[in-house]
Amino acid sequence: MAKITFRAITKLDLAKLMEWRVSEEVTKYLYTDPVLDMEMQEEWFEKISNSEQQQCWIVTFNDLDFAFAQLHDINFRHFWCFYGYYIGDKSLKDNGFSKHISCNVYDYAFFTLGMNKVCAEIFDANEKVVMMAKKRGYLVEGVFKQHVFKNGQFYDVVRMAFMKKVWERVRPGIDYHKVEIK
Repeated sequence: MAKITFRAITKLDLAKLMEWRVSEEVTKYLYTDPVLDMEMQEEWFEKISNSEQQQCWIVTFNDLDFAFAQLHDINFRHFWCFYGYYIGDKSLKDNGFSKHISCNVYDYAFFTLGMNKVCAEIFDANEKVVMMAKKRGYLVEGVFKQHVFKNGQFYDVVRMAFMKKVWERVRPGIDYHKVEIK
């Protein structure tokens, strides 16, 4: 079983995160293809460091930083948020880490933050991730037609939601490495 940890992002991570974020493999299914520099990274870091609506982590495996995970647009009035992650270290891609990352973030969102719903927006062209989310219990709330214009074409975006009551029902049957997220 994968042994992962989550840790807070520090300024020392900014160059690595920038490298991951601009890689074609990561940006392929994200809304933007940013051109970043260290000044922009530092501004982003200051913004997330002082935000109650966004929480971000570096995910490690055997002390190797390999992924980025975040909850954003955290809404404490209506008890929902958005979730996203990506694996930045290509050598650890497709090794089953997705389940361990997501399950721990669900635990944190539902049981620590008290959220009732975790949302995601996924390019419909990213069929593997849409199917994986449905298998986990996500519901399709809608499809935003031609929602993102990128690389000369429009993409539809699937809006999905995962409810706390579903997580409470399926969680006991999922084998994942449970860790504490702070």
